Amino acid sequence: GHSKMVVTPEEEAEQQPVVSPRTGCAIVADLRLDNREDLQALLPDRPPKDCSDSDLVLRAYDAWGLDALPRLVGDFAFAIWDPRRQVLVCSRDTSGQRPFHYRIDGHSFVAASEIQQLFQDASVRVAPNEDRIRDYLVPFNMIRNRADRGDTFYDGIFAVPAGHAVIVDRASHRVLRYWQLQPPAEIRYRS
Repeated sequence: GHSKMVVTPEEEAEQQPVVSPRTGCAIVADLRLDNREDLQALLPDRPPKDCSDSDLVLRAYDAWGLDALPRLVGDFAFAIWDPRRQVLVCSRDTSGQRPFHYRIDGHSFVAASEIQQLFQDASVRVAPNEDRIRDYLVPFNMIRNRADRGDTFYDGIFAVPAGHAVIVDRASHRVLRYWQLQPPAEIRYRS
């Protein structure tokens, strides 16, 4: 399911999920792209100026697969179902502005933008993640971005970390880092 929230003018007429007529891939997304024009210029099919951000992300995935992820600039959380490969690709922006939580076990994958939504599934157990609670109360790394963590305060419920994607197929899942801050080797000041 998807609840629509219009963020950009291009999304006014959008109906999600957006499905690619060429590949059958489908996307549900909460996103705002900051590099629309750049993506439109790079895409081989030259999408129209008024296409939605979700449509642009889907076209980028159709063109470049997972290599599209580092090309996306903005705030986003989305899931793309790829019927050709039978995989679900769930991704989150590089700063973790848009939330994306999930639970996976041997039988099912459940995802939502808010953890409380996951608890609507009766099979999702509500139990504290004591290790995460301890780390929160006794922080060892004060400058770490909380969005970089994959664990949550609930046992068995995870967040897609900032700058990562979770790829799910019938047999397994993997977490893929597609972006990492690369600070300069040396910073020099005049004084």
